Amino acid sequence: MTRALGLLVVATVTAACNGSDEPPGITPAELVAKLRALPGLTSVTVEEHSTSDPNYHYYVLQVTQPVDHEDPSQGTFQQEVSLLHRSSQASVPVVVQTSGYADVNQGHPIELTELLAANQVAIEHRFFGSSRPEPCDPCDWTKLTVKQMAADEHAIIAAAGHARDPVQRWLFFSTGRATLRFARTSGSGRAPHPRTSARAR
Repeated sequence: MTRALGLLVVATVTAACNGSDEPPGITPAELVAKLRALPGLTSVTVEEHSTSDPNYHYYVLQVTQPVDHEDPSQGTFQQEVSLLHRSSQASVPVVVQTSGYADVNQGHPIELTELLAANQVAIEHRFFGSSRPEPCDPCDWTKLTVKQMAADEHAIIAAAGHARDPVQRWLFFSTGRATLRFARTSGSGRAPHPRTSARAR
């Protein structure tokens, strides 16, 4: 079922993205400036890394997130988010990849990203990889919940819509090991909360 839906989505997006008279996208320098000023996030650092795929610029972001979205007084941690950026043109969708663990792709596009010739955002799961509160000995595992991670993802995806070119409307696909969900952003860049996004298992 998931594979069939994925193929249907690919066909639909491909048909919708064949328009030609598009303005050029923003430059890499403009993109970095937008990423560093993402709204709604308290702190974002951006570093460009090398990648073996010449079609992409590869950026690693460290985003400050609250340990507890319902009680910000509980402190913060740095969440790692990677961006493989191909183009800012309006026809290029964005695949949001969430493995549920550490960022294992390390700058490599997943299959859906390649099929759609898309940009890719990979969000490392809280308390995995380098995305841990400090100190974390031991971590407060009561904050490692689906609800908290959904709030992490929502903050990042909603803010990322503002890094697009002003004429661009991003189509987000979010895919993990068990789910594929997708939602079109509005012109303002706002995305639906992950808990209300369409899902296919």
